[in-house]
Amino acid sequence: MLIAYNNLQQLFYPYQYTRKALQKYRRQMTFFCPQCLEPVHLKIGSYNIPHFAHHTKSQCPKLFAEGESKLHLQGKIQLFEWLQKLGHKVKLEPYLTELSQRPDLLIASENNNVALEFQCSPITHHKWQERTTGYEKNNIQAIWLFLTPQRYEAINGIRKISIPPLLQKSFMTTSTGLPYLMTYNAKTAHFEYWTNLLHVHGHTFIGKVQKISIDKQPFHFIYQLAFP
Repeated sequence: MLIAYNNLQQLFYPYQYTRKALQKYRRQMTFFCPQCLEPVHLKIGSYNIPHFAHHTKSQCPKLFAEGESKLHLQGKIQLFEWLQKLGHKVKLEPYLTELSQRPDLLIASENNNVALEFQCSPITHHKWQERTTGYEKNNIQAIWLFLTPQRYEAINGIRKISIPPLLQKSFMTTSTGLPYLMTYNAKTAHFEYWTNLLHVHGHTFIGKVQKISIDKQPFHFIYQLAFP
């Protein structure tokens, strides 16, 4: 959990501070889960990204998301700051009461809301469908951005690619109707595009793989998909 309320009822983002400052704030402040309002513990450490965790025996439903990997926390922060720089109204880990769900990011506009899920761990088709349907029933568009599979991190150019069924459900379409897939590599802060996809057999495709730094992203896929 990357955010919590402090005892001044302000949202507190620990990743914005140095570890030395966080040690001081941990002594001076009390932090509370934005969902259940129970006290939470600020975890600083030397390896992982500073974040919050519930105390033992907490019954908060937010516990399902604790134990997130460093890459997941890091990627959410990168995407959150990127969207802010692009001028979007974006919330990090907001709790949606009507859904009892907490998307990684929620982007809002006058006409549309978009839940962006940065998926780093395996997820069943049932859980994916359940969460997607929940968003859609509440007029929220769901966009699933999967972590670039490690075996493809070094690939560039035209290659044979195996794309699992769930990632195939995340295919997007170009203006000419051609499918493509975009993943995100939080280690390098790069979007990775799998384009010109030609189905060979089963889960095997031939396509072109190219990487674009998040700082050099030439167009905004969220804007294209959700705010036409």
